[in-house]
Amino acid sequence: MATAEQIKSLIRSHLSDHPEQFFTIALQVAAHEAKQGHQSLAHEIANSGR
Repeated sequence: MATAEQIKSLIRSHLSDHPEQFFTIALQVAAHEAKQGHQSLAHEIANSGR
């Protein structure tokens, strides 16, 4: 699962209308999930913005 800081950053970037930052953080969450062995979830997160 995403860290608390990642979730807070996602919310801040969304509310501040910074889509590039939002996507960057989402990719960080995907990488974190991949490291945890959650390959399917990581793939879904990484490809959800496309």
